[in-house]
Amino acid sequence: MNTALDKYENNKHIWHISGWNYPLKNAEQLPDAFFWRVMNCWGWATWSDRWAYFNKNPKQLIDTWSETKIKSFNLDNTYDFWSQVIGNENRTLNTWAIFWYATIFEHNGLCLNPTQSYVSNIGNDGSGENCGKIDIYKTSLNNKNDISWPDTFNENKIIVNKIKKFYYSTGPNILPRIIRKLKRIFLS
Repeated sequence: MNTALDKYENNKHIWHISGWNYPLKNAEQLPDAFFWRVMNCWGWATWSDRWAYFNKNPKQLIDTWSETKIKSFNLDNTYDFWSQVIGNENRTLNTWAIFWYATIFEHNGLCLNPTQSYVSNIGNDGSGENCGKIDIYKTSLNNKNDISWPDTFNENKIIVNKIKKFYYSTGPNILPRIIRKLKRIFLS
């Protein structure tokens, strides 16, 4: 992670470095690290000049973001990140990470992740603040020290599609998805 902070410090497209990633099938056959739009807050770092843009203002996002922008923010509607913005506005949540992601997203920033995790969220055992008890995010830790860093600054579509499949396989069943879609159509 420290190497990545040094390597990408002057690249203003890169906003966030993470040490965690989703448990992906056949991850060992993929590049060591990749860029994408979504921020993971488990084992992360950034630079002070990017963090200076952090803005926790759910009302501003709700008032200004289009459905198209929300769909992209929701990783093409594979995961409802937007509900966390709404939850913060309604005061049923009090989180910061979704707003860091929104800040990065607003600035078209990219986040660097390892394909195989270097950190583990021990709060998923039920002791964590916002996670509850859940095993789907449990990963085997990578012990590789010599990482091949990406030099192209765009999303890795292959890995992003694998993460989308992960969300589909662990997300709500089809009926709640249809209900959510209908609510968006008829209540917007």
